[in-house]
Formats: sequence, structure tokens, C-alpha cells
Amino acid sequence: MLGDLLDRLRRDSLAKEVDAVSYSLGVDLGTTFCAAAVARDAKPEMVTLSARSLTLPSVIYVGDDAAMVFGEAALRREATSPSRVARAYKRRLGDPVPMTISGQPFSSVELLRATLRHIVERVSEDRKSTRLNSSHIT
Repeated sequence: MLGDLLDRLRRDSLAKEVDAVSYSLGVDLGTTFCAAAVARDAKPEMVTLSARSLTLPSVIYVGDDAAMVFGEAALRREATSPSRVARAYKRRLGDPVPMTISGQPFSSVELLRATLRHIVERVSEDRKSTRLNSSHIT
């Protein structure tokens, strides 16, 4: 009996520790810009997604090796390589015809998935000592 009680107390204590260091993530995958916020203890805080702003331009550059660059860095590359840049891909959601970027076909779902992955990785880098508890996407 005492062992069961101690086990339960340990589990409860561990659960409280996990809750204390976890956060919720909200992401707005916009047509023009994306934004993210985290909430810990019901206190929301916007996350800086680019060097100059809380928002990230919804633009992707695809390199020769299929590596993707997002946001402001993609915008800078657009001037010299417009065929390697995707914009307004959210508007193509549900369109069965893929977009051709850098000579490769991409669906809007693939591009949105890559953008979301980039944002989650960016937020995770800033919060190494905490754990993502839940996420919400708009």
C-alpha cells in the first residue's frame, strides 16, 4: 500500500514538473505572412520568427539540392532566381495541379508542411528546456 502511494506521489510530482516546463504553440499559416505564439500558464507570448519582425513572410526558396529557405532570406533570393521561389501557395490548397519550383513539382500541402516544420523548429530552438504540450494551427 505504501509503495503504491509513493509511486502515485512520484507520478503526480513528475506530471507537475512536466506541466511547469511545457508550452502550447499557436501558428497562423497566412497567405502573406505567418505568425506564432506560445502560451505557458495561460500567458501568450508572440515568437520572433524572422530577424526583423515577429512575422515570417510566406515565401519559400528551393535550392538545387531541394533545400528550402524561408521568409526574408527567400525574398532576397527571389530577385536573382524567381523560378526558385514559391509565394501564395496557401491559395492553392486543394488544387491538384502541383506548383513547379526549381523544376520540381510541389503541392501546396507539401509547402505548408515545410513552412510549419520550419516554424516549429524555430520555436523549439528558443525553448530547449521546455516541451511542446499542444499546438493549434489556423
